[in-house]
Amino acid sequence: MSSSDTKNSNEGEKTVILLKKTCPYCDKSYQSNQKAVNHIATTHKKKVERLFSGNRNFGVYNQTNVQKYERLGYTIVVQFGCVSCKEAFVMKKELEKHCDLKHVVTSQPEIGIITAPDDITKLGWIFCCPDNDLVFQNNDITKGFYDFRNYVKTVIDEPRLLTYESHVQHVLALSSILLLKPARTNSDLHKFIGREICEDLIEYLLGEYGIQSCEFDQYTRLAAEQIVKTCIKKKTTDFQDSQKLMALMVASDDVHNRVLFCFRNLLEQLPLEPISQKVDESELITRYVTAAINPLLENLMKHVMFRWTSVDNDECKSSEMSLLLARPDSMVSMIIGTEIGQTVGFGEVKPALQALNHKLVGKDLVRLALLAKNAIDTYRSKFVLSFLVVGHHATFYLTDGTRNGLYPMVEIAHIQLPMSLKELPLFIAQADQLTLISSAFWSLCVDQKTNQQSSLMPTLSDNEIALIMDTHANRKRKASSSHYTH
Repeated sequence: MSSSDTKNSNEGEKTVILLKKTCPYCDKSYQSNQKAVNHIATTHKKKVERLFSGNRNFGVYNQTNVQKYERLGYTIVVQFGCVSCKEAFVMKKELEKHCDLKHVVTSQPEIGIITAPDDITKLGWIFCCPDNDLVFQNNDITKGFYDFRNYVKTVIDEPRLLTYESHVQHVLALSSILLLKPARTNSDLHKFIGREICEDLIEYLLGEYGIQSCEFDQYTRLAAEQIVKTCIKKKTTDFQDSQKLMALMVASDDVHNRVLFCFRNLLEQLPLEPISQKVDESELITRYVTAAINPLLENLMKHVMFRWTSVDNDECKSSEMSLLLARPDSMVSMIIGTEIGQTVGFGEVKPALQALNHKLVGKDLVRLALLAKNAIDTYRSKFVLSFLVVGHHATFYLTDGTRNGLYPMVEIAHIQLPMSLKELPLFIAQADQLTLISSAFWSLCVDQKTNQQSSLMPTLSDNEIALIMDTHANRKRKASSSHYTH
């Protein structure tokens, strides 16, 4: 018990001050200062400053503390604590007057501003639709999305915490990011943009980006499959097999050749049978992911470098680690002379043993989305590619910064990575998707002019996200944006 909690009023008599946590303007009790701030904003239309945890001088008036101090022989003095400072008052009216004079920032508008968390309120973000709405099938997608964002505001104001398992689309909406995944959009979004509209919108955007019809030459694919099947049959690979794959290259098709490089790398890297031991993140990256993805996204002659920037660091992988301050596992960057320049891609990797930890997977997806949006805003880019590898599967996203205040983040491909030579034919069968990924990256993310027209929208900071997210993991929560077969 700290000395600040108790005092001696008479010799031999011990007293303790316990703070009653109630709203200054009504009798509603609260568990945290943030909930009190939310309640005052929504019910009493006043925005007050928030006292952060750890700054209290006195204990809380509750049954547990009352019983404890009575058992120890203390006389309990009940006072009313301010939600915004360390002051405490004997009379409720004194607390109300104190809050009005010292801590009310401004009257709270009835609509438009996020009331929780408090840091967001201080920014004064207004939920208004930008100009030049995205209209699809006679549906105003921009308006529907901003109605959804206002709905997320009401969820926070209740107040309820969001979760990384179930509410990835909700937290991204607060940064103006519309996450679109085939058959994996949250039912809350469907209240404002219908399920079928979401599905059709993905196809529409892929067509508008000019990548929907990307295909790998079927005869080359069949030839590559035959080369690999021959290696499987003879249970060995040699340089002649790699040469046969390289002989399938054509001088005029860069993307075609990049896909073949992936096949060749994997042919040389993969064991005949899958390794029985669990593959950790470092090995997953060095043996499997790099061979399968690096050729699609790197060309040093075009000044584009694929980099592994933060791998297998337990401190950085902590679930409580910063979303935006910690480096992503992978970055794809433009090289200017000897300097690292504009970022055009991001990647995160999780080993198979974490595939069903939907909190970590959801958190990585949120991180990728926010990093992509920040890159678009920083460099005035039109598009940024990102990918999330979870075990044997990789999902690729394209974030669109051309929609004037709305940032669609569209899943463009979901592929299965081979873990052995015997699984390589299945990977080769996905050549069309690999072609789409590489084509989207080089035509939209690299060969792009600076976008000076689109409006920039605020991005949630780490602190703001921490205030609205539940830090506990629960595998029973439905993960609507996750691929369950990771």
